[in-house]
Amino acid sequence: MKKHILLILILAFTLAGKAHAGCSPSVTTPITFTSVNPLTTGTYNTTTTLAITCSGLSLENTFCFTIGAGTGGTNSSNQRLLAGSGSYTIPFQFYEDSGYTTPWPIGTPVHLSAILLLDGTVDVTIYLRLYINQTTLPPGTYSSTFSGSGALLNYGLLLTFTSCSLLSGSASTSFTVQTTLLKSCVLSAISPVAFGNVTVTSLMGNVTATGGLSVQCTDTTPYTVGLDNGQGSGVTGPAARKMTGPGGATLTYGLYQDSAHSLVWGNTTGTGGNTQGGTGSGNVTAYTVYGLMPPQTTPTAGSYSDTVGITVTY
Repeated sequence: MKKHILLILILAFTLAGKAHAGCSPSVTTPITFTSVNPLTTGTYNTTTTLAITCSGLSLENTFCFTIGAGTGGTNSSNQRLLAGSGSYTIPFQFYEDSGYTTPWPIGTPVHLSAILLLDGTVDVTIYLRLYINQTTLPPGTYSSTFSGSGALLNYGLLLTFTSCSLLSGSASTSFTVQTTLLKSCVLSAISPVAFGNVTVTSLMGNVTATGGLSVQCTDTTPYTVGLDNGQGSGVTGPAARKMTGPGGATLTYGLYQDSAHSLVWGNTTGTGGNTQGGTGSGNVTAYTVYGLMPPQTTPTAGSYSDTVGITVTY
């Protein structure tokens, strides 16, 4: 009988020692939104795992987790913010569900459905959504860090749970949410330089036409737009490109930056270059392409064309 009593006392002591060991949270860090296009408004989703590791608990347990505002702060819509350089921010939100319908409240503990029956780790999925609501964000890294009371786990016995605030155990972790916006440019709205129908008489003088293209680059991003010499045979430069027609016959033309046809548009950068460009703002910038065919002998009748490559360098 004394041996049985001794075993029971040892077992009771062991359980009591484990019961006070506690739990600790950890969140995969950094949580990164990838492949974010700063030139297009839209949403980007990702997930992370809250791992709750407990030791010395052999009864059912319940957990609550609090996520605060983070170092990036919040906006008027109660969205958390990733902070970049200056005053630039990107809104994002934590969600409790995969349908992104229930935002994780700021600074208020959420009761989790996870139950740990024995020592070990239980994983909880947290859902995040990033909102690109403007195209004028400069490139760079945007982030927000959560720690202390802003990343706090409360835990206790499920049998006694009535409120997150009444759970006896607590522990915090630290994690960062971030995204990196890369320099980017998009070429769009390309319209051909169409000279239309040309006659022997019209080719005795200059024949002009216009086309166009649009460029959109991230804010603060320097860029240039170059036009190559085309694919015609016998090209000697951007002012003497060649359109090719029947039997390999050609028509000479040039492409220019201005309506006076004084600034040829080519593909040479640097000092003495002939490209156009500027610094991006995140908005679309439209360029007119001015075409000119100088006086020349009329070749064989038919359709003439050329394809000119456009290069945006940033």
